[in-house]
Amino acid sequence: MYFGLDAIEHLPAHVLNTLGTFVSDAARPEPGPADWRRFYEFTRVCAVHDLSLTKEALGQFLELNGFSAAVAGELSAAYLHGRAVLAAHAASFTPAGPTDMVLLQNDAAALEAPNVVRKSGRKRAAS
Repeated sequence: MYFGLDAIEHLPAHVLNTLGTFVSDAARPEPGPADWRRFYEFTRVCAVHDLSLTKEALGQFLELNGFSAAVAGELSAAYLHGRAVLAAHAASFTPAGPTDMVLLQNDAAALEAPNVVRKSGRKRAAS
C-alpha cells in the first residue's frame, strides 16, 4: 500500500490520465463547471476501480500542480464526499442485469437510468 504522493504515482495509467487531464485543463485560481465535471469523472473512476486516496495526498498533489492550498483542500474534500456518495449509492441499488452493471461502471449518467432497481425491488420512476 502506498501513502502520500507515492499513492498518486502508483495509480493505474488510465486513472492517472484522468487526473492529469483535470490538472492540465483546470482553470486557476478557481476551477470552472467543466473543470468540476472532469474532477468528478476522476472521482468516479477511482470509485469504480476501488482506489482510495487520502485527502492529504490528493491535496498535496494538487498544490504541487498549481492549485492554492484552499482550492486543493476544497477539491480533496469534494473527492472524499464524492467517494462516500458513490459508495452509499452503490449500496442502495442493485443492477437489474449485466447490462446495467456495465452502464454503472462506464457512465455516471447511467445512475439515473429508469431500469435500475432499488434493493427494495421497486423500479425507479422514469423522469
